[in-house]
Amino acid sequence: MWIIVSVPIVAGIAAYLFTENTIDQFRSSGQISTGFTTIDQIQITDERFNARDAEVKFNNLLASMNSGLVTNLLSYRLILHDIESTETPYRMPAPEFASTPDEREQVKGLFRKKLTEFSPLSASDSSFALMRKFLNGYGYGYGSVRGGLAVRRIVNTDYVQVDFVSENPNLSAFAANAFCEEFIKYYNSIKSERSGESVDFLKQLADQKKIELDDKLEQLKIFKSSNSFLNVQQEGEAKLTQISELERRRDESRSKLYGLNLTIQRLETEIKNYGNNSSTSNNNNQKIIELRNRINKLNEKYITGGSSDSRLLDSLNNLRDQLQVMMNAIPQQTTQPTLSLYDLQSRLKDAQINHEVERTNLSQLEAKLRELQFSVSGYASKEAQVSAIQQEVDLASKEYLDAVNKYNEAKNKSLLNNTIRQTLTATPPVSPESSKRLIIIALATFASFGLCLFVVVVLELIDLTVRTPDKFKRIVGLPLAGPVNVIDTKNFNIRSFFGQ
Repeated sequence: MWIIVSVPIVAGIAAYLFTENTIDQFRSSGQISTGFTTIDQIQITDERFNARDAEVKFNNLLASMNSGLVTNLLSYRLILHDIESTETPYRMPAPEFASTPDEREQVKGLFRKKLTEFSPLSASDSSFALMRKFLNGYGYGYGSVRGGLAVRRIVNTDYVQVDFVSENPNLSAFAANAFCEEFIKYYNSIKSERSGESVDFLKQLADQKKIELDDKLEQLKIFKSSNSFLNVQQEGEAKLTQISELERRRDESRSKLYGLNLTIQRLETEIKNYGNNSSTSNNNNQKIIELRNRINKLNEKYITGGSSDSRLLDSLNNLRDQLQVMMNAIPQQTTQPTLSLYDLQSRLKDAQINHEVERTNLSQLEAKLRELQFSVSGYASKEAQVSAIQQEVDLASKEYLDAVNKYNEAKNKSLLNNTIRQTLTATPPVSPESSKRLIIIALATFASFGLCLFVVVVLELIDLTVRTPDKFKRIVGLPLAGPVNVIDTKNFNIRSFFGQ
């Protein structure tokens, strides 16, 4: 029993002594806004908020913030503050730390360079031992800084909280702010570098497309100037209009030639039949006159006879039919007076002259028409070439405009894409973190008590020694007949015992 009581008391006293010289710790916090879940900026594209993408971005951001490089950058800032600042440094070097002025100047330049170049502390560096010596000497080694730093996302918000705990409130505030500043610089540098590569590539692409477009335009200009026309379509339309007009005039000339041919044939026929037509016409006229006289006489006879003689009427009708047939057989006479042979021959010569003139005119029209048709076929070939070059120009222009739009979009997006900024500046805390001394003492006491109790119970369970009647009955399974005292045979004198 005394073990169960004494061991916890001793453990509590030991914990009290061990925590007696515990240094107070001060926590300072800063906050960074990411902009991953907010849509309060100018939108360059139609991109919408996506919770999964935002979660991935947060995970990537936290991985970058917890990387060794950013921790190294914070170590550089802290060590430079303590060895450069004219003010009181946050930490004094360890008593065993020793350095020369030359080493201090050298290490200042090394840390400044690494801070500017965002370079991690690497064992392959030629001055690694010197830099590590100063960092560990001032207590700003990787393990020390990493142990006091905590980075976490505030749940369901757009903010990331940066905490730094140290023995100095000013150091805690400075470290938290320095971490935020260096990370933002590093993050923007990476984003700018990546965006810059994309922007530079798109700019080169746009410049290349501009050169190709200028080359195509120059080809089109040279082709047009070398073929002595500025607008193939307008000139082609003018030629087609001329062809249409010449075809119309050609058709009219052909029609006129056909009419002149008919006129010549008619005049030749009239001249050939000039004498025969005159005698035939006189005979026909004489017969007609005789028929008319006979019809008139029969008609008078029929009327004076009372218009009742049917035979006379039939004869009269028969004569009238003959007269009608003869009248129909006579060629139609023009109202003009009958031309003489001289007039017919004169007209024939005029028609022949007009025919020759019109034939010459038709030949000239057909020659001009063939020339224009050949010219138009050449224009069609040139127009096809110009059309092909123009298509290449249009394609090059479209590709150039697409490249310029992508370049401008990437450039504008890179300018608006740096959404990381510090929204809460860390300040030196007024009071230290709540002490855990009492908790440690209580835990030591109760833990030792529980351990002792556990050991006693375990020993009791594994101990098979029969010490009580109940335990005897439980182990053996028989009731105890009676107890027998243990006799110390070494010190027991049986003679003296029975002699009493």
